[in-house]
Amino acid sequence: SLIENGHPTPFIAQLVEARPLIGEIICLRIRKQPSSIFVDVLSVVLGQIGRKQPNKLVDTARTLLETDTIQIARCISHAFGWNRGHQNKVLDGEIELLQELSSHEDEIVRSGVIRAADQINELDHVKAVELFTGIPFNDSPKVAEDFLSSFFGNHGFISIQELTQDQEKSILEQLRVCPSIEEYHITKFISEMSKNKPDVVVELLQERIKRSEKIDREQYKPLPYSWNNQLQVRDSSEFKKILKDILDWISKYFKSWQRRYYGADLFKSVAAGFDKNVVSVLEELIETKESKELEAVEIVLGEAPRTFVFENVEFVCKILHIAQEIGADCLKDIGSALHKSASSGIRSGTAGQPFGEDIEQQDQSLKIADKLPIGSVEREFYRSLYRSAEESIRWHAERDEVNSD
Repeated sequence: SLIENGHPTPFIAQLVEARPLIGEIICLRIRKQPSSIFVDVLSVVLGQIGRKQPNKLVDTARTLLETDTIQIARCISHAFGWNRGHQNKVLDGEIELLQELSSHEDEIVRSGVIRAADQINELDHVKAVELFTGIPFNDSPKVAEDFLSSFFGNHGFISIQELTQDQEKSILEQLRVCPSIEEYHITKFISEMSKNKPDVVVELLQERIKRSEKIDREQYKPLPYSWNNQLQVRDSSEFKKILKDILDWISKYFKSWQRRYYGADLFKSVAAGFDKNVVSVLEELIETKESKELEAVEIVLGEAPRTFVFENVEFVCKILHIAQEIGADCLKDIGSALHKSASSGIRSGTAGQPFGEDIEQQDQSLKIADKLPIGSVEREFYRSLYRSAEESIRWHAERDEVNSD
């Protein structure tokens, strides 16, 4: 075949440039036989037709689309995007053709239209934006990534501020149902929007979590595994209120594991740390002494950093006392969440030596426990952290000894 025996595209490009009729013959052959080997070079052929006979390009593409084959649609999309050449005007019927391709079921075809819109922008910004914002990406993280990269890429041609209310609404609705929002430019878009519209972004992410309650985990991932671009809500005057609302939202439907698991992740992502401002929000909630509020706090405490229990002793004492007042089960759950946070993160060290994190936990917890009232629930908690670190050190020492044998 042409592909197996080398790279025919430079030759075909020069041939069609010198003899445009050959390009027309190739297109006719493909139309009659959509499985023809010439489909491999169709994008280049159409690109050269666009350069030498631009008045024929749109009509030629339309006749080829009648074959109703995905590979040919991909070639046409690629031709109007990456192989558009040095067109100095928008061709008659070009926007209409691309608008039809923009709703194609194939994500590669739609990605080609995004590139075409980028090219057309240099000639007609209004038409380019109209074409661009009409491209659906709700079913494809790849198209969503290509789409949103147009806001922040090196050649980004539209800003978030340019979006009309309807365009913004459409983008957010598509992001709500998109199978994943993990990619770099998707998180960049969400991060940028969170600066000025934090409530809109939080609502979007909550809607994704609610949607995940009805969809298989393999088909739909509500939140990124890790944020390539962190949310920027901390500077908002509504920061504390937003955190409280998230906790309230978690507590209202606590039976849903998605609400608990992803809700805690959402709180952590919005909080961007567990400093005194975040701790003050948690304190306000636990002081209500309502079991539902404590359950929500318990969930997010599991996401706190490893050093949280050592840097916020007063808070830990307070929540343990309140939990003890409510009952043994509540105390057990709160204690488990605090233990989880103290054990979070990666342990690292030298082979044959205890982990530095375990040594720190052992030293810090013992130092704090010795200052607390004998017999108190908080003293017992920090003593339990000491014992946990001691056990971890012993276990790793025994394992290393076995492995060395």
